[in-house]
Amino acid sequence: MEKRFENKVVVITGGAHGIGLATAQAFRREGAAVCIIDTQPGDWFVGDISDQKTLEQFAAGVISAHGHVDVLIANREDAGVLRDAASLVLCPKSFAIGMGCRRGKSYEELRAFAEEVLYENGIDINDAGCIATIDVKKDEEGLKRL
Repeated sequence: MEKRFENKVVVITGGAHGIGLATAQAFRREGAAVCIIDTQPGDWFVGDISDQKTLEQFAAGVISAHGHVDVLIANREDAGVLRDAASLVLCPKSFAIGMGCRRGKSYEELRAFAEEVLYENGIDINDAGCIATIDVKKDEEGLKRL
């Protein structure tokens, strides 16, 4: 029986437990070489990807062992060097944008502002799970469209 991920390299951050572990097991069943980094001790690279040096060491080990990354499943947007190496990046939407504005601001103004602030912080607006504001802004067309 052909395995769909034979000769593919999958990197999973936070893959030691829960959904990450189940995902790793599923990819392994389909023939993938799975590389995990997690802060929990175990048979994987132990480290925190928010530390750039740790992330670079992990990435160097993956590239040294496998030569490439096909799929990156990251529990953080700042998986930097790994994100650049992967053909496919899956990053769950894990944050909300809280936003207020002056009355009458257009969708275009609000989106441009949100994109600028998020870009400055290394975040893509499309990675947000939702945008929230206070109830007195419920009729603001710009916010409603955003």
